[in-house]
Amino acid sequence: MEKKKKSLVAQYHLFDEWDFDAILDEDETFDLDNAHAYWVMWGTLYVEQTEGGEIKEYLPTYSAEDDTEGFKRPVDLSLV
Repeated sequence: MEKKKKSLVAQYHLFDEWDFDAILDEDETFDLDNAHAYWVMWGTLYVEQTEGGEIKEYLPTYSAEDDTEGFKRPVDLSLV
């Protein structure tokens, strides 16, 4: 006998975006391809240009947090 499904899981396609022209100061430049390290955690981009150097933080210019349309239609539904 098959067990009844107890819940529905909806998955959504959401994203954050960083427009470098918008987030950098006029005199500031960086190239992520040549950066020592960069990562995104909790919607913030962290960039370390050189090993042991300053780690700079950048908020996104477009955030999934602001996207109510992103929850309009899920990309996948699963009964579990």
